[in-house]
Amino acid sequence: SGGGGGILNNSGTLTLNNSTVSANTADYGGGILNTNSAAMLILNNSTVSGNTGYSGGGVYNEGGTLTLNSSTISGIAIYCTLLRLRHGRVFS
Repeated sequence: SGGGGGILNNSGTLTLNNSTVSANTADYGGGILNTNSAAMLILNNSTVSGNTGYSGGGVYNEGGTLTLNSSTISGIAIYCTLLRLRHGRVFS
């Protein structure tokens, strides 16, 4: 439970290259929780899949910046979307 079943990024810069985040569970951001206005998450040729979350089954981006380059987000969201955005920005 809690947030970021696979990865929790709180205020840092996280870059995943040619990576997979899978088979994780959390209330918020089953795969990845990117939180805080200073948080930057960059996915390059990466996959976030098969994760489960109450909100943001794949990625929950709360206030941070999310950049997707040739990347895929899929998973299971029990309540709200695979990619949940709250006060943040997404670039692709």
